[in-house]
Amino acid sequence: MRHHHSPGIRGQLMWFLCCICLFLLALVWFLSTQLLEPLYTKHIEKQLTTQAENITADLDKALAEDETLSSWSFGRLSVNTSFFDRLATQLYASGSLNSFCVDISDSTMRTIYKIENQSYCNLHETLLSDSANNDMIVSTAVAMRKKCRTTGGFVQTLNPPRLSGSAQLLVGRNTAGGEYTVLVTTSLVHVAEAGKILSTVLPMAATGSEMDGTAVISDMETNQKLAFDAHVCLPAVSILDPSYTCSLPACHFLLSLLTPNLSGSHNCCFPDPHSLKM
Repeated sequence: MRHHHSPGIRGQLMWFLCCICLFLLALVWFLSTQLLEPLYTKHIEKQLTTQAENITADLDKALAEDETLSSWSFGRLSVNTSFFDRLATQLYASGSLNSFCVDISDSTMRTIYKIENQSYCNLHETLLSDSANNDMIVSTAVAMRKKCRTTGGFVQTLNPPRLSGSAQLLVGRNTAGGEYTVLVTTSLVHVAEAGKILSTVLPMAATGSEMDGTAVISDMETNQKLAFDAHVCLPAVSILDPSYTCSLPACHFLLSLLTPNLSGSHNCCFPDPHSLKM
């Protein structure tokens, strides 16, 4: 006669806690993707629009006072650096955005002045440390300037040109007379991270891989290992093998389910009811 094993009190408690964790994760995902993400994007759009309109207002005011902001002579650009430096100081002092890029161009579709404060800019496809001027090489920047001059103003999301980048929101505005085009962008990395959960499934015991952003690529033929660390590799959820985790003391096991790691990720496992029977 076969005997059916039923989970004991500890097993039932483990299953209950696992269900609670999954429910909370699903709730967080729903709130971040369906409610918080649109509100956050709308808020960022409002900030960028205000910033772009303030810049165009300053440009219009200077032009109305017959102030020369830029000029071309024999293919060489002359810029009123005192005006634009003062404009940059005002943008940094306002502090409405922590990271942003401001691209001001003229009718030639070339950058007159650029304020770069992002680690990577999707508009110019450059890093913050890049010093080379590839203004007319990057098709994205030229296309956005043309679009702004055609439409008179627009809002668009710029997808990253590389896998490790994040989407950025762009707002474009023109001066009243069409002399200059202002493009302002900022990163939506927080929205992107909130909208998706990076999960890991570890069938073996690891040295903290379930709670950090470090990963190792192993070449079994040459016995070489390539280690790297990236924020995008930091898991929000880790599913561990119960045969390794359930051997921990009961108090440690419960704490791993109920509390997040210092890195912000949660360790979850689906326990074997037979091994948890009390």
